[in-house]
Amino acid sequence: MIREMRDEDWGTVSEIYKQGLEEGTSTFNTECPSFTEWNEDHVKNCRFVF
Repeated sequence: MIREMRDEDWGTVSEIYKQGLEEGTSTFNTECPSFTEWNEDHVKNCRFVF
């Protein structure tokens, strides 16, 4: 089931983010931000998880 992302989903979302960092093709960042940093820099109305 697809649903809106909640703050408590950050643990799983950050693991996926870190996998992208390891591949080196998904972002210009070199390390995973904290939830607070990520939350401030990303659009809030299109965050979905399943």
